[in-house]
Amino acid sequence: MTKLMLVWDYDTPIARITATKPYNYVFEACLEEEANVNLILQSARELGAKYTFAVVGFGAEKSVAPFDVRHVVQKIAAEGHEVASHSWKHEWLPFLTPYQLEKTVERSKFILEDCIGDNYQVKGFVLPHDRPMSWYSKLAFSAGDRAVYPVFPGASIGGVAGYLQKHNYRWVRVNYRPLWQKLADWNGESQKLRFNRQFYSSGGFHFVPEHAMEFGQNTLDAVQWAVKHNKPLVIAGHPGAFSFRKENLDNFKRFVDVVGNHVNKKEIELTTISDYLNLQEHGR
Repeated sequence: MTKLMLVWDYDTPIARITATKPYNYVFEACLEEEANVNLILQSARELGAKYTFAVVGFGAEKSVAPFDVRHVVQKIAAEGHEVASHSWKHEWLPFLTPYQLEKTVERSKFILEDCIGDNYQVKGFVLPHDRPMSWYSKLAFSAGDRAVYPVFPGASIGGVAGYLQKHNYRWVRVNYRPLWQKLADWNGESQKLRFNRQFYSSGGFHFVPEHAMEFGQNTLDAVQWAVKHNKPLVIAGHPGAFSFRKENLDNFKRFVDVVGNHVNKKEIELTTISDYLNLQEHGR
């Protein structure tokens, strides 16, 4: 049975201020994002699914509406979904000093665990903006990171992983392309290679590949490919993006219908990243 992991990058309203284009802030969009989380939770109930929500830590801080989403984080956890960290305020990690990088991974984990309570452990981390995409030891280099490792430790996936391991994270979702894979783009092989990206572990720490994003035709193709080849699949989505691009609500509903059909045929199980890793570690 194909294990499908849907990871929601829950940016929370603070990311609309700290994002790359902060002057596009719209108050109503903050309210829509929370409403969309509720739609996502409803879809999970209908599918019998468990999702992973990577939450920006500032949303779990005691503050004011709409930035304080502690009640949403608690609801997500109470319904059995995994809560991971998406940094503290959705920073551009490649630009951070060592001190800033350590603090964003440390504070976000602490405040999310404090918000949920009951000795909850945040095990996963999702890179904000999907950066860095460079991983020097894997011969992956991205000029888009706009910073250079080791001057900036957050400019390489390996550098970020070191800080995550220090603070007892267990996994990080990554999106990178080694030089050989970039060359494959010229031959039209990039989509198949992306679908077939492998999980990688080192010293008990896991690097989780992102296979597809949004809910357009490419993601539906990824689902069909994964079912056909019985491969695990990690899909990234954003609760704040249901009103535009390929993550629009109509596409998500179509995605749920397609996946639901496979669930009914017992061809797909929707699970969390940590639950999948547990199965792999125990040889199941």
